[in-house]
Amino acid sequence: MRFDACIDAAVQAGEIDAERAAAVKADYLDQIERYKLGGMNAAEAQIAAGEDVLESFMKRARARRHATLRQLEVMGRNEARYANAHEKDPDIVLKDLEWTEAEFHGLERQFMGGIRDFLETHRTNIIGQVRDRAQLMEVTRELHGEASGNAAAKEVADAIKAQYERARTLANANGMDIGKLEDFGVPHSHDADKIEQAGFEQWSRDVWERADWHRIENFATGKPFSFKSGVKPFYDDVRPFLEDIYRGIVTRGWDDRAPSMGLGARALKNSRNAHRVLHFKSADDWMAYNELFGRENPFEGVISHLRGMARDIALMRSFGPNPKAGLEHAIQVIERDTSTIGGEAGRKASALARRKAAKARVMMRILSGEANQPADHAMATLLAGTRNLLTAAQLGSASLSQVTDVVSMRIAAKAIALNPNAPIKTMIEISTKGLDRQMAKDLGYVFDTWFDTGAAQARFMGDIWSPELTERISNAVLRGNGMAFLTDRERVAVSMAFGSDLADRAGRSFDALEPELRTFMENRGISASDWDALRAPEAIYTDPRGGKHLNPNWFLEHTTLDRAEAEDIAIRWSGLWQAHQEYAIPSSSLRGRATFLGDSKPGSFIGELARSSIMYKSYSLSVFFNQLRRVREMQGFWTKATYATAWVSSMTLMGALAVQLKEIAKGRDPRPMDDTPFWMAAFMQGGGVGIFGDFFASETSRAGGGLAETLAGPVVGIAGDVTRAVASNAARISEGKAPLIGRDLVKIARRYNPAATFQPLLPIPTRVALDRMLWDQIQPFLDPEADKQFRQYEKRLARDFRTTSWWERGSFLPERSPDLNNALGDAQ
Repeated sequence: MRFDACIDAAVQAGEIDAERAAAVKADYLDQIERYKLGGMNAAEAQIAAGEDVLESFMKRARARRHATLRQLEVMGRNEARYANAHEKDPDIVLKDLEWTEAEFHGLERQFMGGIRDFLETHRTNIIGQVRDRAQLMEVTRELHGEASGNAAAKEVADAIKAQYERARTLANANGMDIGKLEDFGVPHSHDADKIEQAGFEQWSRDVWERADWHRIENFATGKPFSFKSGVKPFYDDVRPFLEDIYRGIVTRGWDDRAPSMGLGARALKNSRNAHRVLHFKSADDWMAYNELFGRENPFEGVISHLRGMARDIALMRSFGPNPKAGLEHAIQVIERDTSTIGGEAGRKASALARRKAAKARVMMRILSGEANQPADHAMATLLAGTRNLLTAAQLGSASLSQVTDVVSMRIAAKAIALNPNAPIKTMIEISTKGLDRQMAKDLGYVFDTWFDTGAAQARFMGDIWSPELTERISNAVLRGNGMAFLTDRERVAVSMAFGSDLADRAGRSFDALEPELRTFMENRGISASDWDALRAPEAIYTDPRGGKHLNPNWFLEHTTLDRAEAEDIAIRWSGLWQAHQEYAIPSSSLRGRATFLGDSKPGSFIGELARSSIMYKSYSLSVFFNQLRRVREMQGFWTKATYATAWVSSMTLMGALAVQLKEIAKGRDPRPMDDTPFWMAAFMQGGGVGIFGDFFASETSRAGGGLAETLAGPVVGIAGDVTRAVASNAARISEGKAPLIGRDLVKIARRYNPAATFQPLLPIPTRVALDRMLWDQIQPFLDPEADKQFRQYEKRLARDFRTTSWWERGSFLPERSPDLNNALGDAQ
């Protein structure tokens, strides 16, 4: 019986649905024609085509079965975890999403630790250029299976391949279906704009010439397009395949989707195969294609692939091969239970469940990256670039605010009964002596800016998507002012101190641990058996000085447990490390971003307004939600009150120091510390929203805008500055006065140039020097009332902040140093 007749029989027997049967038959007939063109007679072609299509069909069926079983497993776990859980913890799903993010970043750091030499050698410099490009090209050749003759490049490439394989194995264990491919190389990140500009004919012809068709799978048959390496198929044979890829790229995935009100839950189980569709004949062909149509260099390509795999693995671990469907099932379990309560209590519970569900869906979209898909690509690019430039202009002195990290690091450790001084001591050692290279390699410690150039920016901006050029400018400022340097070392120090403190407790059973530490672990799914596994003698690392450390990376490679079990524990432990690090060095809150952004998309009016509003508030949102959760986890009113009091008072004191450092950096004497407005400003600074502290002493912020404008964010602020400039000059002209266009131009240039607030951690007043030696000297040439403006500025300082300038406005050089005694106020 012919294969197509077998399919018809299967449809009649109810073994396969008609739609799937039609697709299989179409593949079968297409494959027959291919074999006939290859020289087979009709009978041979029918047999060969039937075998190919059957094999492909069975392979897909096995993959679907694997994914279905994994999703069913997740549904069973959802029932066990979420049934009636809303009564004890209405935030349970939100916490699980936050934990998923912690596992994502923890696993990401594990992957990056595994390619430490690659990151250290090729990390970008201060202006965003990859280092040692020559060796990077040799690493790329090795990844594509070509011998470079460079032993160091081969060693680095082997390490990358090991992490590729680990990521693939983990993904498949959680429901994906990624085949092993030797010499996988570097995944492409296609530039949709470049490809669309070139057009299909040019793009497809280039791919046809450069691709290794013997390694490219025809999804219809599961077989390569070419039966021998180096032999191209006919262009017309591969054209439909390339058309499908082209449409997917230029429509950014909308070619096979229709706008709808549905949830649009799409499975991750096959998503990673898309990166493995196009394979090139050589590394040179890969690089030539990447130059024409790529969006990332090989360094960025390796990192993006591993980061994306870490995110997808974390999502599938929590919610199954189709994470959105898994989350929706969890929500439905909770909504089902709340619907049975009845009465007023039931209505309140159901309303609360719906609110939490709405936020959970937004958190999932942010976590999966869907929330970053622009509604209007051009508008999103323009405004994302604007936010980057504003970051450079307005966060140039942000490193001065990091004095509060000393307190948050100590409090985070003390809250779970660890040594509060250990992270500070470790951070100082790392900053002055550097990391022990061998220990860092053994334990997988890497600095975030080696693999995430926007790591420092994310502390204030949240996870960001933005154009490359403006991102380079903002990153250059934040690296130049020392903020990235400090953040990197603080995070590594917190991780090292955490591991060292836990190693000191390795001799204790789980029940013998301090209650605070045990509660911290238990609330994040860490059990007594997990603790026993991590503290096993063979899993404890001894550094060159004899110090002991517990560490997920070392544990994974040295435990005697089965690999699958060890992977599970290592990922959960890395999530715990990440959660502790976020308490110690607040950066970005998933729940906070969801609260501000909602369902808005980049490029839309609401989306861009929301993204402007959240600028510089990521740190404070992380502080708020983290501290709220920490206090809720504590037992007893007095314990909570004591912790909250200690946290607020300590952060306020360090906030006061940050306020004074910034005043001096701006060319002013320290503010008197004997009045309420100052301490309110210190309190706000300690919580990461120092700009709002200005309103306790003045009706405008330091940027000149009112409260509403400040809440709306810097993008609205710059629009307000431009609008006020135009309106004021129009008013002067209508009154018969000369416009002051020069003054406004200098004012805007002074405030919004990338170096406007730049102040590194050095005793050199760069910020005020630029202001006084450049802009104050230019303004009198363009503004006839410049001297009057300078005098009014000094009067406002004295009236609103009870201080004066140690480097007076208009003066090319200062006449005195800062008067530190002014901080004492009336008590001096």
